[in-house]
Amino acid sequence: MASAEAKTSFTSITVFNTRTVEQKKALYRRTAELLGQNPGIRPENVFINVLESAKENWSVGHGVAQFA
Repeated sequence: MASAEAKTSFTSITVFNTRTVEQKKALYRRTAELLGQNPGIRPENVFINVLESAKENWSVGHGVAQFA
C-alpha cells in the first residue's frame, strides 16, 4: 500500500453555475477532510476543480436541453 505522502487526488466536478463561493469553499474543505480520513490522503495532496456551466449548455439525453 502507498504511503500517505504518495497518495494524491485530482477531482473535477462539472455543475450548474449556481453555487456561491462559500459553498465551493465548504466543498473543498469537506472533501479534503473526508479523503484524509479514508483513504488517508493528505489535505495538501487534494486538488479539486469545479467547472461551472450554464443550464442551457446541458443535455441529459434525447437531444434536448432539459434545463434551458
